Amino acid sequence: GNFTYLLEATDIAGNKYRTSPGSIQIDRTPPVINAEASPMLFSPNKDGIMDETSFIFKIRDASPLDYWKLEIKDSSGETVKVFKDKINIEGSIQWDGKGDSKRTLPDGTYSWIVEAVDMVGNSSKISPQKIVIGATRPTISVKPDLDIFSPNADGFKDSVKFSLEVSAFNRIKEWKLKIMKDKDEVERTYTGLGNPPPAVSWLGEKDNKKPLPDGKYSYIFEVTDEVGNLC
Repeated sequence: GNFTYLLEATDIAGNKYRTSPGSIQIDRTPPVINAEASPMLFSPNKDGIMDETSFIFKIRDASPLDYWKLEIKDSSGETVKVFKDKINIEGSIQWDGKGDSKRTLPDGTYSWIVEAVDMVGNSSKISPQKIVIGATRPTISVKPDLDIFSPNADGFKDSVKFSLEVSAFNRIKEWKLKIMKDKDEVERTYTGLGNPPPAVSWLGEKDNKKPLPDGKYSYIFEVTDEVGNLC
């Protein structure tokens, strides 16, 4: 709390003297820190989608701060990035996924803490929080079991089966398999949320189930993960 003091003196002749009041503060209370990261999973690969995360925190203290520090560590406990300043802060700090070396850090789970120390030595620190970098795009493959098929319901090579494979660091948000006659004309689309099935069978029909004419068709398989990485 805040206290007022003054000095009074009286000499042997009875003359009195009093100083002007002064103030002094007693502060035994450590800084109060509220902090969070948003998003907790981000993808710093310069694709314009979730390339940064924000550390949002508020530090309050009765005394001025000596300093605050935001420290990020990798899974082995090594410090890879430090933000530090001497002002009381209420706002956010953007992080682009780069370490103090200025290089983008690899995919993985990281921990971060915020520490604050005031001018009279009171200190506080939040417990370690988790944040994840997932910048690597999924890898995919698609392979039809036939190059030529005959969807005429005669029981012989009436469908083609596309085998679908996905490998990804992040969870898959959605997938699409598009079959086209021309580059700009999609005739059949298979789509779903999460991981795709192991295979999709096509009977040579459009989305409206009407049969397509004989000819050559192309196909595209694409997936998008939870942070917008597209492959």
